[in-house]
Amino acid sequence: MPDQDHPKELPTDLQLADGREAMLKATFSPFMIEVKELIARASMVKVSGIEDTDAMGQAREIRLKLKKIRTSVEARRKDLKANVLREGKAIDGMANVLKYLIVPHEKELKEKEETAKRHLEEQQSKLLAQRSEELRAVGCNPSGFDLKTMEEHTYQELLNAMTAMHKAKMAAAPPEPPAAPAPAGGPPEPPAAVQHSPVEVLHSNESTEQLNKAASLYNNPITCPHCGGVFESPEGA
Repeated sequence: MPDQDHPKELPTDLQLADGREAMLKATFSPFMIEVKELIARASMVKVSGIEDTDAMGQAREIRLKLKKIRTSVEARRKDLKANVLREGKAIDGMANVLKYLIVPHEKELKEKEETAKRHLEEQQSKLLAQRSEELRAVGCNPSGFDLKTMEEHTYQELLNAMTAMHKAKMAAAPPEPPAAPAPAGGPPEPPAAVQHSPVEVLHSNESTEQLNKAASLYNNPITCPHCGGVFESPEGA
């Protein structure tokens, strides 16, 4: 039983170049005319019984004609498709030759074009490593700062502030326990060092100024870990 949902006409909107579309229609339209005539004849064939040889003969005749058309259409399809595939391969081949010529030179020129950029990136990487090492040496985690692009004077203020904080923390650390008394007759003990309170050390004029600068660079207030005092930039004070 023929499929009732199958298209009954050749497509008209092929969206091809005019010459290609006209060629395809000229190729397949004659087949369509013959097929419609044969289908109309086939619908009239009625076999009344096993002795109705005339109707059976008509059915065979129409079937063989339809088969011939089908095989002719398939052969033409393959021939046209082969030409299209050859054309596609030819297009790809020509485009690839040009692409293979262009790509290596394009890559080489891009490397030359970005010489200054690569140099800047190398310098920034070296600067990042150097500054990170300097900040870690004074107990500062460098990950919170954009050390690659930070201006030198800004970085120096940051380093000075972190150094002041580090020195203050070291000076405010609890003193080591006194050494055991020397045995009788031994050398005299050295005089004890003068101990300053954490607040005296942390809140000297220089330290306070550096802590305020550090707060400005952090863009957030800094709380003194010893006395609880809050330091912030002069602009935000």
